[in-house]
Amino acid sequence: MAKQNDAWAASTLSPHTLMGMINDSRKFTIYDRNAKTRKVMLLYCAIYDYHKVNNVLTDIVEMAKIYIDEINNSETKFVKENYVTKMWHMMSSNLRTKYGIGSNPIRPRWPPGTKDEDLIQDFINQMTSSRIFNPFFSINKVLKNVKIGHITGTKIILDIFETVFADKKLPRIKYDWLRWNDSCVRKMAESIYKENRFYDVPILGDALEDAGCNDNNMLEHLRSPNRHFKGCWAVDKLLGITP
Repeated sequence: MAKQNDAWAASTLSPHTLMGMINDSRKFTIYDRNAKTRKVMLLYCAIYDYHKVNNVLTDIVEMAKIYIDEINNSETKFVKENYVTKMWHMMSSNLRTKYGIGSNPIRPRWPPGTKDEDLIQDFINQMTSSRIFNPFFSINKVLKNVKIGHITGTKIILDIFETVFADKKLPRIKYDWLRWNDSCVRKMAESIYKENRFYDVPILGDALEDAGCNDNNMLEHLRSPNRHFKGCWAVDKLLGITP
């Protein structure tokens, strides 16, 4: 029987099945509602960002990433308890200001000549709908919308959500790793996250090993040749964004 690991999952499981496993796993229960919402929103950002259909969609995806961080970092209880509502208001205001569309982002009036309006609208609808709390029934639809195959979709999911397989243990971040060499690892992770330089994640893996990390699960993920995105579980863990 084949060993069940991330490589096996990418070649064997459908995105829908994998999301179901994540939802049922003990590891997913350690996230509160807002942390789960952030992860799912960043998953959708990664999927639509991977497609890069046009500049307008790319711009809106980047806008959404900024808003996700602003909402997540907010100390206001109202904001934290109304993640999707806040996203709706922030996107509505920006779309109206930048693109001159109507005040309702659910049914905007795009400027003449805008390409792939339906795809752009699908992304906005995903980010501003309460369905974001139950993504496990819509992931295949999202991947179909952007014409991403199941293998690629599964790899994106595995970058955002930590592996769910029983032979893996949750890596614990040691303070010594983050403090090593004038906090090199922490500073590098912060730079990658803030500047959206996720193509440098493999270099972060090398620095982490030099700092004394011997957690093969985390090192293998950081050094994976697969593309990394904002929300990458290993980067999040190093920055203390997720448990």
